[in-house]
Amino acid sequence: MHPSRSPLHRVPPRALARTSALARGSASSLGASRGHASRTSGARFAALVAVAAFFATQLPAALAQKPEKVCYKCKNTGKLEPRSTPPPEGILHDSHFYRTDPDGGAGFSLCDRTPVDEAIQEYERIRAANQKWLEPVLEFEETTGRSCVTVETEDIKLFLGLDRVKINRKRHRQPRAAREYALYLQRVYDRYRELFGVESSERGAKHEVYITYDKTGMDAYVRKHFGSSTSNSSGYTYSSPKAYRYVTRLGADSDEKLEQRVVYSIATMFLFKYHRPGKPPAWIDIGFKSFLEHDFYESNENYTFREVPPDDPYKADSDWKKRLKRDVNTDAFVSLAELAGKELVSYSYRDAAFAFGYVDFFFNHDPAKFQELIRKLKTSRNPDSMQAIQEIYGWLPAEIDDLYRSYATRNY
Repeated sequence: MHPSRSPLHRVPPRALARTSALARGSASSLGASRGHASRTSGARFAALVAVAAFFATQLPAALAQKPEKVCYKCKNTGKLEPRSTPPPEGILHDSHFYRTDPDGGAGFSLCDRTPVDEAIQEYERIRAANQKWLEPVLEFEETTGRSCVTVETEDIKLFLGLDRVKINRKRHRQPRAAREYALYLQRVYDRYRELFGVESSERGAKHEVYITYDKTGMDAYVRKHFGSSTSNSSGYTYSSPKAYRYVTRLGADSDEKLEQRVVYSIATMFLFKYHRPGKPPAWIDIGFKSFLEHDFYESNENYTFREVPPDDPYKADSDWKKRLKRDVNTDAFVSLAELAGKELVSYSYRDAAFAFGYVDFFFNHDPAKFQELIRKLKTSRNPDSMQAIQEIYGWLPAEIDDLYRSYATRNY
């Protein structure tokens, strides 16, 4: 065809230029796409190589490992629930439980399907420690010739050699009696801590309480371990406040008042423990014990002083508050200054009742100041009660008497 007749000769020059540019752009894009595809294919190939390497090296080892079996009984801990019901909360040690529990008081039993060394070692360690704790109990039984249940709480260690005993108006047999008694004495100690503001760091050694039938056997045990005898004027108790030990024997008489007698007497140990190396003033000593007894039993039946005079009306009347209300406004009134100047051995029943009343008054008037007074009195071997009261309360002796008269008349 003749060039002059070619179809291109009809295309405008500008359009022809644009078409050429588009052609060149398409060619360039095609080249870029081919480069990108090449790079993408390389990355994919590298990823496939890594996966192949994993399957070739790691997968066989992973497949060779078998999943760990979990014991349906102990979940691979080696421990199961204990086979016996443990003592109630608050009981730290219980001789009857250690003797009868198949696990020896370990707190758990061992799994026979999945033995675990750590669990086995812990189990044997606890059992051995419990057997060590039982040694004094076995010696007590051997020396006294009576079976005994020993129970330990946070602050009390009770050796109970009675087959059954009344606690808190209910009579229980061993071993429940020992548990109930120990927990009851622990509550008494907690009340003492509340009254005196005793800190945890001041608690010290546990208080040991021994209660049994047999005086001969108990005498032998006390002589062997305490270097003394249980015999005294009443023939049934031994108390060593500085060693925190109290022993009492229930003879042929009923145990109706035994618990109240123990509570009153163990308060002596609380006091001497707190005031060591000195001793509390006589009015605090007997007043606090009587206050604690009345706090739990609403009566006062026990005394630690001579019967002077023997016909004292407060001896026959255990409702001291009622009698004090009547006597505070009569010639029978006893001032605190008079009580503070007496030794305990010269206290009468009336003196003891008024000491109880003053402790009751000071504590209920202001518990925090009463605790401050107690701390002040324990700083001296021979504390001056009246001076300490004046420093803390700002009261003179006559003011104390008037305030107590008003308190007793209003509250008793």
